[in-house]
Amino acid sequence: MLDVAETLRLGDGEFLERIGMNAQSTSGTSAFHTWYNANGGDWITPDLRTITINNEAGAQALEFMQAVAEINYGIEEVNAFWEMAGEFDQGPLIQGLVSMETNGSWTLFQVEDHAESLNYDVAPIPYGPSGSADRRGSAHGGWGYMIPKNAAHPDEAWKLVKWLTTEVEGDGACWFIQQQQRPSPLVECNGYEKDGVVHPRAEALLGVAALDYLVPVSPVQPEANQIINRMVEDVLFGDSTIEDALASAEAEIQGLLDAFWEEYG
Repeated sequence: MLDVAETLRLGDGEFLERIGMNAQSTSGTSAFHTWYNANGGDWITPDLRTITINNEAGAQALEFMQAVAEINYGIEEVNAFWEMAGEFDQGPLIQGLVSMETNGSWTLFQVEDHAESLNYDVAPIPYGPSGSADRRGSAHGGWGYMIPKNAAHPDEAWKLVKWLTTEVEGDGACWFIQQQQRPSPLVECNGYEKDGVVHPRAEALLGVAALDYLVPVSPVQPEANQIINRMVEDVLFGDSTIEDALASAEAEIQGLLDAFWEEYG
């Protein structure tokens, strides 16, 4: 991956014209979580009580991110270049500013709508030296519909939620998923079928999704993400060694976690 990322990078040795890949730009979770997971690392124990990032797999994940930044002339140039790369449906892949993108399946409909002539394919991200071939991508958290306890019209709200999540016929849940060309939680609904046509890359993308691993969400997740992102920045900007950054981040998150469990049991 490092070799290909360097081959596909365009620039004059100092300023970027196109990024081969940006290891800091991932989808579904933080970049460190993504590469640590692909390297076989579980960042927290199954009981959600102990942080486990300060190890060889964690160091290898940071080394990989560091190497990718260096290929792209350093983190300062990467950040400056990425600021002009756009967001969501006008992102860097569609603008031709990146050669390889680590993203979610919703990218399909963005490409179809905004870059129809783009010649592309899909593949799982690589696994690291401590990882395995059957565990690549990561899914982390999610979103859902809810009805507030004091809703003025709970019966009507429930009908709306049912329509948004279970309606197969008409313009309900299945239609919404199909417009975005992504997997559906409804067995009856093929999210990759739109206007009677199944997307040609549906099978390949579902094969990639089969290698996803659910990354646990901790009781202190927002704070943990901030600490991990700061850890990565300290390493990439040269403000800390990988060893010190991992030890410091693990200890800080562990302190927050211990305080949570002490309060809530």
